[in-house]
Amino acid sequence: MKNNKEALDEEVYNEPRAQFLDSVISHLKKTEKPDLDAFCVHLKIPYKDLSLSVEPIGQILFPVTPKIAKTLITEAEPAKYGYKENTLVDRKVRDTWEISKEFIHIDRHWDEHLAAALKTIQKKLNLPEEGTLKADLHNLLIYMPGQFFKPHQDTEKAEDMLATLIVVLPSEFTGGELIIDQHGDKKKFIFAEPKDALNLVSFYSDCYHEVKEVKTGYRLALTYNLFYKSRSNSLKTNKNPGLEKAVQSYFDQSQHAKSDYIRHPLKLVYLLDHHYTRNSLEWNCLRGSDREKVSCLLACADNLGLTAHLSLADVHETWSTESNDWEWRHHRRWREDDEVGIEGTSTPEYRLIELIDDEIILRHWIARTGNKFPERDLYVQNEMVCWTKAVDQFQPFKSDYEGYMGNYGDTLDRWYHRGAIVLWKKEDDLINLFICDKKAALQNIVELLKMDLKQGHQAIHQILPYWPQDVSLFIDPEYILEFVTFVRDYNLASTLLKTLGISTLNKKNASKFLELISSYGEEWLLSITDFWRENQGYDFRESNMKELSPLLNQFGGKHKKITQWLLSDQYSSLVKNDIHEKKYSGRKEIRKSLPKKLKNLEELLRLSYAFGEIKIHDRLVSHLLNEQSIYPEVNLINLFISIDETVYLKPLKELVIRLKKEKKVPRKRGDWSIQDVIPDNCSDCEYLKIFLTSSATQKIFWPLAKDRRAHIHEIIDQMDIPVTHETIHTGSPHKLVLTKTSELFTREESRAQAIEACLARVRQLKISGEIF
Repeated sequence: MKNNKEALDEEVYNEPRAQFLDSVISHLKKTEKPDLDAFCVHLKIPYKDLSLSVEPIGQILFPVTPKIAKTLITEAEPAKYGYKENTLVDRKVRDTWEISKEFIHIDRHWDEHLAAALKTIQKKLNLPEEGTLKADLHNLLIYMPGQFFKPHQDTEKAEDMLATLIVVLPSEFTGGELIIDQHGDKKKFIFAEPKDALNLVSFYSDCYHEVKEVKTGYRLALTYNLFYKSRSNSLKTNKNPGLEKAVQSYFDQSQHAKSDYIRHPLKLVYLLDHHYTRNSLEWNCLRGSDREKVSCLLACADNLGLTAHLSLADVHETWSTESNDWEWRHHRRWREDDEVGIEGTSTPEYRLIELIDDEIILRHWIARTGNKFPERDLYVQNEMVCWTKAVDQFQPFKSDYEGYMGNYGDTLDRWYHRGAIVLWKKEDDLINLFICDKKAALQNIVELLKMDLKQGHQAIHQILPYWPQDVSLFIDPEYILEFVTFVRDYNLASTLLKTLGISTLNKKNASKFLELISSYGEEWLLSITDFWRENQGYDFRESNMKELSPLLNQFGGKHKKITQWLLSDQYSSLVKNDIHEKKYSGRKEIRKSLPKKLKNLEELLRLSYAFGEIKIHDRLVSHLLNEQSIYPEVNLINLFISIDETVYLKPLKELVIRLKKEKKVPRKRGDWSIQDVIPDNCSDCEYLKIFLTSSATQKIFWPLAKDRRAHIHEIIDQMDIPVTHETIHTGSPHKLVLTKTSELFTREESRAQAIEACLARVRQLKISGEIF
């Protein structure tokens, strides 16, 4: 991530704002004290305080002899580590033996000594006195000569897990040093003389740590997960006048950047100095200097009328790089047990060149009350973010390197987890809630509308600038319809509903629309549906066609105008679709779509006639008769007969006349002419037309350049005519060979048979005398 000035989003760059953030950072740095940032604790206690037994071996005496260590290994299993959903065994990463806690028994006398040690650890890690640090045994690890555990980071295995405790048992060994790394600050524990005591080392779970290779002897250690239980979720505040003034100045300057503020409600996001997870992030479980800084910022929030939340910040950076290592493509850190990280065994030879892009998403919110909102995500502008510990001091939890791809250079993506405290003005509570959880914000507004309509309307006006163009992508349309019934303001209700679409008008939502009609009237709803239709695409809405009958059954009896609109809308969309299809689709595509279209047409004709919308019905019939290139006569005759021939006497007469006329003009022997209309009028298509309409010419050799040949290929395929098109790849330009096939006559014979069968079906009708 860039530094505070370089990272500002150029589109909303505000230099005074950066200066105010610098002031905030300066005052936060002044709160830092070395003793507050202790991340690990080392204690020694007599080994006589611990009585340990392991099934089926029995009691383990200290110091542990090599013989006992070897016996323990016979009952142990290779230690595993987790990567996402997988549990892995890889001795290149973790080579040690483990015995699960189910087989370990410790005398209760140890609890008193462990509790005393935990109190010391709690104090040295600067955890609040009002809470209690508890330990849960995890396993027993045995390292034999040559074994090790590469750098890794423990993941909290349960809520409230804060740290790890390692109890190194007395035995004789060399090597096996424990190295703990907190953002580059490393502590090394050698355990040179572990035979006379228990060595207890505790460290925050976000610390990277490793066990170096054991040179001689056997290294044994119990591991515990440490949990901090606080009697209160709150954190004491600590006034800091200088910081308060800087924070106040930061928020006051938003008045001078109102255009930015409208797009992005001003926030102050401070990235904490430690890594946290969903389990470990709590107000009263903050680590080291984070606790002091957050308590000062909370005091500022209380005095300045600001809202404060804790959050997890996911930071993503993309860098351009130069690399000589073409084989290395994916460099990752894993994490023990769940998302854990093992430091990469190979390092690419690359050099960071430039930060191409970065983004920060705030997730997993915790309010001052301790209430958690895990499903809310919020992108935050870089210019609203500050920190006292740069992101490159953290280890990325994921890195992806992409080598040279031809059209762009090497890139490196890095992802980091950071804790964060977020401040904003209380007046922006609803806006920020709407941005990250729209339904929750609307539920709050509904309660306001019920109590005070004016206040509810003010709240709606507050969120309107952030209302999405297609709100259905974020909230179930059914809930939006329900919400609008509470608004009781014609203009506001219209503004909100116009961001939905015509697909909202379905049987699932029919009852909600009836409520809207009851609240605002039929004419008002028609203005909304007209707006939807005007802003809808040309497509014939088949999904709405399926909903038409149940919708009409709900609206038809009481709301004739809505019924008329629904049928008219389907008719209009059908016409638009046919116009588009004639212009952009070939005959093959039109024929392919015809069966489904005829099924929908049958439904639309039946419904428009049944609900008494005769004008719409007759316009639809007229349209079908006029679009002969889409709706063949035989198909229309069968369609009308399947509904009710008595209703369609006049169109049936017209269609029969057309077929009889076509039947009277048979093709002459040797007539190779094709009279189909060509959907283009370029010079090449004019020449193609001459060839097609010629009754004597069956084949031509046509020298054409590649692009012109491709155009003719496309036209012939689109027309679906019985003409083959091949290219002779000799000479310049190559020759396009067009050949009319005998399928021309086969198709006409099939057409004649279909006409005869159709006319025969019509003659069997009771009203055939009126038709012929």
